[in-house]
Amino acid sequence: MRQADFVHLHLHSAYSLLQSTIRLPQLVNKAREYRLPALAVTDHGNLFGCIEFYELAYSNGIKPIIGCELIVAPTDAAESEKANSAEPANHIVLLARNRKGYQNLLQLVTKAHSQGWQQEPRITSDQLHQHHQGLIILSGCQRGEIPTRLLKEDQQGAEAKAVEYLEVFGREFFFIELQPARTDVHRILNERLLSLARQLNLQVVATANSHTIDPGEAELVRILTAIRLGTTVKEIPPPLEHGFLSPEEMKAEFAHLPEAIATTMTIAERCNVDLDLGKIHLPKFLLEKGQDAAAILRQQAVEGLHAQLSTSRPDGGDYSKRLDAELQTIEQLALADYFLVIADFVRFAREKGVPVGPGSGSAGSSLTAYALGITNIDPLRHDLLFERLINPLIPEFPDIDLGFGMEMREEVHQYLRSKYGQDRVAQIVSLVTMQSRTAIRDLRKVLALSREDLEVASGDAEQAPGGEGVRKVSALPLEEELSTAPQRKLQELAAALEGLPRQVSTHATGVVIGDGPLVQRVPLYRGPKDEWVSQYDMRALKRAGLVKFDFIARKALTVIRKVLDLIGDESDLSASLEDMSLNDEAAFQLLCGTQVGGIPYLEGARARDLLLKWQPRQWQDLIALLALVRPVALESGLTESFLRTRQDGQPEESLPPSRDKRPGAGTAFLLFDVDLTRLIVRTTGWSLEKADELCRIMMKGEERAEDLRLEFIESSEGKGCDREQAETTWSTLERSAGVVANRSKTVAQGLTVLQAAFLKARFPEHYMAALLSSELRQHDLLAAHVEVCGRENLRLLPPDINGSGVEFTVETEGIRLGLAAVRHVSRAAAAAIVQARRERGPFHSLFELISSVEREHLGKRALDGLIKAGALDSFRCGRQQLHDMLPGAVEQARRGQMALFDRCDMESQSVPSSSPAVEWDEATKVSREKEALGFYLSGHPLSEFKALVEELAPGGTAGLGDLPGDSQSRLGGVVEEIRMVSSRKGEPLRFLRLEDFNGSAEVVVFADVHAEYQRYIYQGALLLVSGRIAKESGQVRLVADEIMLLEEAAADMASSVHLKLTVEGLSGEPLKELKQLLKTHPGSCPVYLHFGVGQQTVVVQKLPTSFRIRPNKELQVRLTKQFGKDCLEVRYEEPHAA
Repeated sequence: MRQADFVHLHLHSAYSLLQSTIRLPQLVNKAREYRLPALAVTDHGNLFGCIEFYELAYSNGIKPIIGCELIVAPTDAAESEKANSAEPANHIVLLARNRKGYQNLLQLVTKAHSQGWQQEPRITSDQLHQHHQGLIILSGCQRGEIPTRLLKEDQQGAEAKAVEYLEVFGREFFFIELQPARTDVHRILNERLLSLARQLNLQVVATANSHTIDPGEAELVRILTAIRLGTTVKEIPPPLEHGFLSPEEMKAEFAHLPEAIATTMTIAERCNVDLDLGKIHLPKFLLEKGQDAAAILRQQAVEGLHAQLSTSRPDGGDYSKRLDAELQTIEQLALADYFLVIADFVRFAREKGVPVGPGSGSAGSSLTAYALGITNIDPLRHDLLFERLINPLIPEFPDIDLGFGMEMREEVHQYLRSKYGQDRVAQIVSLVTMQSRTAIRDLRKVLALSREDLEVASGDAEQAPGGEGVRKVSALPLEEELSTAPQRKLQELAAALEGLPRQVSTHATGVVIGDGPLVQRVPLYRGPKDEWVSQYDMRALKRAGLVKFDFIARKALTVIRKVLDLIGDESDLSASLEDMSLNDEAAFQLLCGTQVGGIPYLEGARARDLLLKWQPRQWQDLIALLALVRPVALESGLTESFLRTRQDGQPEESLPPSRDKRPGAGTAFLLFDVDLTRLIVRTTGWSLEKADELCRIMMKGEERAEDLRLEFIESSEGKGCDREQAETTWSTLERSAGVVANRSKTVAQGLTVLQAAFLKARFPEHYMAALLSSELRQHDLLAAHVEVCGRENLRLLPPDINGSGVEFTVETEGIRLGLAAVRHVSRAAAAAIVQARRERGPFHSLFELISSVEREHLGKRALDGLIKAGALDSFRCGRQQLHDMLPGAVEQARRGQMALFDRCDMESQSVPSSSPAVEWDEATKVSREKEALGFYLSGHPLSEFKALVEELAPGGTAGLGDLPGDSQSRLGGVVEEIRMVSSRKGEPLRFLRLEDFNGSAEVVVFADVHAEYQRYIYQGALLLVSGRIAKESGQVRLVADEIMLLEEAAADMASSVHLKLTVEGLSGEPLKELKQLLKTHPGSCPVYLHFGVGQQTVVVQKLPTSFRIRPNKELQVRLTKQFGKDCLEVRYEEPHAA
């Protein structure tokens, strides 16, 4: 079948943010269906999708034409701002003819973003003239300058602009653009454009300016426009969208002008850009003239290795041989500059005190990296293979990820900019796509729907199964459908928008360094901090040959640094950490116990449970544990297999003889990637490179692994294995390949765990204070760490305006909360308070505090938070009293009357008052404290039921995610939030946020369950919920089957009641009252009397069944009132027989 003789040259993909619904795979598939020989994508002002489009088109046999629609301003940005943009900016379409044109397009798009204004990237006419070579220019849509002037009947101006483009670009590369006419205005415009073209002997070209594949999606474009402009759909006129017209449809539109169709082929033939993807463009390390990167690398590595071995190992024979082999490979692959660049900025980071991790990914496998100080991992000591990082048989660029402390990475970024040049260093774009729930929120705003409609649709979105692809939208008028079925329409629209790019963000870790100015290879834009950001994402950059460096924020490194700062003995302790034994006794004692909260990589109920079972006593135990705690290991049976082997000492399955004595080396599974590689080498005699290649193929699940099976069997037989043994080994490799851990990565994690355990074992308060400070703005995580402190008997002290620092600190009595832990108190505000206190001494009153700190730092919300958190308790006013005073105090300060007001109040507060401070009741006080801190501190609504919750719901919210889906579980907690939505069937559905001592979780209550238990479901209710675990799209919820008030559960689910009494106090009347009291609360719970005799307590009697009770709150109160608060213990498990 012949190819079409038409090419689309003007269309917009979804990368024209919030202006198009065209997804590139959908577009290319349609173009292939139309048999288009070539295709252009001309997104508005950016090239975000350029590489993706280029590869998709070529892989489908379509020539990609790289283009962009740009705004051209009449003058430069500064002049237009000064003139208040009196002259309108106009659109043009640029297409790259060749490599030079592509590079000029990169320049223009980058300049548009660096010098644009009013949120629209734009270039000037001068810039267009400067970078015109290699480009084709089309006159643009109706908003182009030539069409605009013609519509205003400015024939002279239109001619002048056309002549200007003609002189700059030449007659072969400037075309008048005609689009299908849908209105009288457009028909008139096309006539005038055609007249101008004939007058100046210019060629005309037919384009569609498509923003959708299907013209029925025009309403979606209208919605996207409303989202982009922050207005409602009613304010946006319906777009005149043609859709992605077929060649036949375009020919029909221009039947009167066939040359306009033919010109599309002429232009396509002139556009031939080869991006030369895949070729690596390494940044060059800055050397003095005449120096060679490979020689410098070898010199630094040899000297560095000598320094490392002088403190760790006396014999360097094997090390020298390994280093030489690595350096030869690095030189052969021309990677010397790569290692030197990394070593240089890691050295800078260490010198500046930036915490640097021991290594990430496979970087620890390199002795060269260890010698250069890039990692702290000795690969020979830890049995790591260099081939896991660089294998000459595999054409993959090495990826050395680097972990840094969270708060100081920007210093390293700035160092790179200053060393290599601002124009050679950039961060990397990350495009944020629409998700169903965010789409619904956007839709509610632009469609002006009620909150009820939003909640109903959100509920449906939460339960709707996910799916890829494009969702069809009804062709009925939008307003009509919204008026008749708003919920269904909202869901339909949200599904259609899901996955479309919405906005740009900056990648959290990636930085790219070029071998020259980056704009020569990638388009850039200015980020929020005026930094350069690549418009190509990580995948596109890799295909374009640019090298990405990952600066990963590691909270654990920040915590370790903060511990050292808190202790204040940094020099000695830092050295101790560096030289720490891999079998530090104190660290392993901590890991074998229950005080492991806050240790990185070992948080969570499943990790704690495995720790108790595994009991790591040495280094090899620890890294095995870290490999086994991964979800894939737990779910595959790997963890259970190793646990059985460890407990009974018997391997499940024999493997070929191995020198490997690590835990579990003889199990049915292998544990680490290097185990696979070494087993292949031992069995077949292959080189490490070839064995690693097979290992990687199998770990990725590639089909070609089966192609290598016969070669593996034959090589094994050649090494003396019988066929059955070779087949068994292959099965073990297959079974293990999908679950093995990266040993290098695990070793790095193990070193971090060991350092953390080393510090926590010796300085538990300092460690937890540092951990809490690292999560100041993450209140959910703070709450979890606060729970750890309570579990480990570490006392937390409330924030104190006269005692707290900005962050958490350690005092004799415990860990003091930092002021910045209070909601609405920023770090800057906390620092301002501490600075004012340092300069003037302690604060004595609310008014003194307000007058001493600048209003820009300490506003009403921050003050209110400090009051609720208890930070102002030292002012000897009740929190309610301070809260009531606050509006007046702030108002007086605003009016400039603080001096008089403050003096009077200070006098009144400086003399102790005989009347008690006005205070909230305990429940309100605790609730307000939670509001201000994000967690309960001085008390907890569940405190009364702590034993019950821990017994009946032991994992709590923290352990919910560790349970398998559909398993049964319980949660006890306080209802913090209730949301009501409707299911797809229109039935009411409720989501409860239930909070316990560990954190919070979501509980789903269906209509039938709600009907039965609705009397219990209200804000602040203390509930025990039983149900099943539901896991979907990364979310974990408890679907309720049964709901009880904790007060009732405490009475109904008690297994025994124990009364501790003295013989002297239990005679005559008290005994009679006790019997009567028990009789008035009958139930099924047995009662045990414990009689105290001197220092001894002896269980003397289990009361007859006639005295069985229901231990409700009323009974408990009366018993404790009569016999003392310590007389009563309610248990929730059957006791041993007396």
